Amino acid sequence: MAWIYSMWIETDGELQGRSIVKYFDGRIIHVDGKEYTIRAYMGGMVTVDGISHYGVTSQQDADEMTAIGFELYGLLRNAPAFRYAITGVEVDGSVTLSELYEDPEYWLGYKGFVIRKDIYQKTGSTRPMAQFGTDYVWTPYEGERWSNSKEPDASEAEG
Repeated sequence: MAWIYSMWIETDGELQGRSIVKYFDGRIIHVDGKEYTIRAYMGGMVTVDGISHYGVTSQQDADEMTAIGFELYGLLRNAPAFRYAITGVEVDGSVTLSELYEDPEYWLGYKGFVIRKDIYQKTGSTRPMAQFGTDYVWTPYEGERWSNSKEPDASEAEG
């Protein structure tokens, strides 16, 4: 089973989705002297070629994914309009708008969660958020983490 590192971008509909795909797909980013091609798909998934498809399996993976994540967030600042976005391993389709409204504190607490200001205001949340561009706020991204612990983490134990 693949564990894909990606950015997931929720849009208001097909037109916004197509704009996001057009904006991201085929762009080249450079991290630590390596070139990566961005792939964007309808439905909101944005990935890069050439990284692990097994999640974060080493400190090197965590460092590489973190650097790529910061590059993706840099591009997102100037992207066409969207509802919200998040980056990580297996984040595609993470949260629907209704789930966000039902439990905003949970979702807004994710490091790297970017949300359009009007949607954030509709959640009724009082969680402090940092500015992200003109029309968005976010919980700043802190990167990916790796642990070589043999103990399963909480998400694995629940599974």
